[in-house]
Amino acid sequence: MLDRLTLSAESNFVVIIVETYTFNAKLMNLFEDRLTLAWHSDSKLIKYKKQENQLVLMFDKKSENIQEEVYQQLLSMDIAHYEIYIGISEMVNQELDFPKAFDQAEDALALGKQLFSKHGKYVYSYPDMGIYRTFSMLQKEGSLDYYINPKLKKIWNTDEANKDQLIQTLQVFLDEKQRYKNTAAKLHIHWKTVKNRITKITKMTGIQLNRPEEALDIHLSLKLLTFTSEQNI
Repeated sequence: MLDRLTLSAESNFVVIIVETYTFNAKLMNLFEDRLTLAWHSDSKLIKYKKQENQLVLMFDKKSENIQEEVYQQLLSMDIAHYEIYIGISEMVNQELDFPKAFDQAEDALALGKQLFSKHGKYVYSYPDMGIYRTFSMLQKEGSLDYYINPKLKKIWNTDEANKDQLIQTLQVFLDEKQRYKNTAAKLHIHWKTVKNRITKITKMTGIQLNRPEEALDIHLSLKLLTFTSEQNI
């Protein structure tokens, strides 16, 4: 594969997929030209192809901050009237061939659009997808419900009117490393309200957050719940 792409054993490259809501050849060409011009001194466009509403680029480039560089190129373009999303593979070499790097960029694009586009993020790097990379791979093997801690399911199976609120509080509480005041600041509520909600959750479910392994399991289950919920929207 490397020989066909004229890559040396020392080459480092990234695959970048640019996608627009509807095909816009002018916008695609502009973005390609901007990246090629910006990186002309230290990179080489090895391969690209255009298909429907996607532009696939492969750059021989060594950089630790590809995502930020691509984002800066987006800012320099007039894209206010277009929906544009970008998936970026990890930096790879002879140990990872083009098809696998392409899959990474494609997965980053799909996961990013699903989880982060509504928060105003449009450039997605595969390494930055974190635990969601694992969720995506597990999903390809079957249902993800199996991996959600049964104790957590007790919250949304209850008739509690504020169960969504309880789940959100637990999620933020674990994100904030079980700090009541930090959680309260994020949720714009009093820290004692956070404490009351967490106490209610632990009594309702039997979750023991003082056990590191169980806290981690619940935290991952909450992220998995977010992942599956976003897919059903």
